[in-house]
Amino acid sequence: MAVVMVKRVTVNIDMPDDLRTRLSAEAETRGMTLEDLVLQRLQGAPPEDATPRREFRSAGAGRSGRTDISVRAREILRAEWGGT
Repeated sequence: MAVVMVKRVTVNIDMPDDLRTRLSAEAETRGMTLEDLVLQRLQGAPPEDATPRREFRSAGAGRSGRTDISVRAREILRAEWGGT
């Protein structure tokens, strides 16, 4: 069983009124306090309406798994295409 120690820290944040209004409305919609919402955001939780990060599924698609391709390029081309 892991024990997690938490140190309570008070932080004052000056924010524009429109931002406080939006955050307060979001906190109310989610049934949480403004403080809990801000803490959640500080911990890295994205807002619910955040655009998900793009995944580059094709990255590495042409990877051969070999690390010496550039050094052996001529040898490989000769073997594949023939010639001198």
